Amino acid sequence: MSNDLNYYIRSFGCTFNKNSAQIMEGLLLKNNYNKVEYPKLANIIIINTCMVKINTENKILYLISDFVKKYPDKILIIAGCMPEVISKKLKSIAPNAILIGPFYTTELISLIEKNKENLTPKCLIGKRIEDKIDSPKNEQNKLIKIVPISQGCVNSCHYCVVKLAMGKLRSYPLDKIISYIQKSVKNGVKEIQLTAQDLSAYGIDSKNSLIDILAKITKINGEFKTRLGMMNPSTLFPIIDGLLDKCDNDKIYKFFHIPVQSGDNVVLEKMNRKYRIEDFIEICNKIKKKFKDYTLSTDIICGYPGETDENFHNTIKLIKMIKPDIINISKYSHRPGTVASKLKDLPSKIKKERSTLLYQIYHDYVYEKFENMIEKKYRVLFLKKISNNLFWGRNEKYTPVYVRSSNNLIGKIEEVKIIELKKRRLYGILN
Repeated sequence: MSNDLNYYIRSFGCTFNKNSAQIMEGLLLKNNYNKVEYPKLANIIIINTCMVKINTENKILYLISDFVKKYPDKILIIAGCMPEVISKKLKSIAPNAILIGPFYTTELISLIEKNKENLTPKCLIGKRIEDKIDSPKNEQNKLIKIVPISQGCVNSCHYCVVKLAMGKLRSYPLDKIISYIQKSVKNGVKEIQLTAQDLSAYGIDSKNSLIDILAKITKINGEFKTRLGMMNPSTLFPIIDGLLDKCDNDKIYKFFHIPVQSGDNVVLEKMNRKYRIEDFIEICNKIKKKFKDYTLSTDIICGYPGETDENFHNTIKLIKMIKPDIINISKYSHRPGTVASKLKDLPSKIKKERSTLLYQIYHDYVYEKFENMIEKKYRVLFLKKISNNLFWGRNEKYTPVYVRSSNNLIGKIEEVKIIELKKRRLYGILN
């Protein structure tokens, strides 16, 4: 294989997708390819796709069309969720592109070789078990390691296209996960990011659970932190007590991403979410009772088909009661092949008004949450140098913190006193 082959990669989507992009780059670099910053300099162009939101999908489709027109002689590879869900559409836009689904990331080099020799297949999609845990990676920050623990999920939410792309739950072996984390920590990694389509679903298809992973992580020697990825209320509720017990450890960030999607039980039933608002509130109350300081992140879909003013008002009531630290607000959009796509969509004006109102409610209280952190002391793990004397890290509850220091803080955990808030950025001094 030629040493002068250049590749350009553009990746969209979640932490799991970011991990797949790191693996593709790791494989390319291992096989003597060179990364370039601009597509015009590349022999190979890779677009790692996401289609959770229609705006992202449209942006990616435009990008693919643009690359096809500008660079017809380059090898174009379309990876990620799109090939699994809309392969025919992609082929109509880019007939010569290589399509590689989310279960075939590790086959990248083989596909490129076959393309160069004009051999088939140019398309690898479909569900299979693909163990990505110990694959080579190209990571921008060597202190942070993304660790996938499963693919797919056990839910069948009526609006979700990810289920169509990722399929049923396939949990990775517990011993491999722990061995990989042990090796990573030994090699100097300071932050472990556990990721999956639904982290708390881990092990439902086997004899293990997320609690087992955390129990073993907390026993690993070394100074590091672990961030939990997204956990659905339906799979988190049965294990919440045991999970919180394991999270009561210095090696685990007090960060909980639990998407509620709606504050109304009628809407949740239409979404096929498999839990009630009362369950979500109970989870939140248990976290609050267990930890004095933590971060709660949630997701809300505004304007789901059939959502009434009363339904949406219940969502507002929930948000005002729980006051999540982070809210990812989305306007509902039809996704291809989903149950909800067959339902009558609400007018865009209503969806926009509801999302704007919800964001304003969030904005009104979130600044106060940041202000309440001023004068408090936290242990901060420093992960990045922003400038000559400005360092960036995260405290115990995963909140970003900035500190100026003449000493090198990278990779260290230091006690920091928060002294200032600028545009939602917390600045502190070493205590």
